[in-house]
Amino acid sequence: MRGYCPRCREYRSNTGEDAWGITRSEFGLKCEKCGAVVDGEE
Repeated sequence: MRGYCPRCREYRSNTGEDAWGITRSEFGLKCEKCGAVVDGEE
C-alpha cells in the first residue's frame, strides 16, 4: 500500500523506511500518525 496523507503532507507506505505509515480501515486507507484518510492505492 502507498498513499499521500494530506494532513501530514507526507507520503506513507507499509514497506520501506516509512513502514509504520498506513493501515486499512473500514473507510479505506488511514494514516497511523494522524488518523486521516489517505489518498492512495493498495
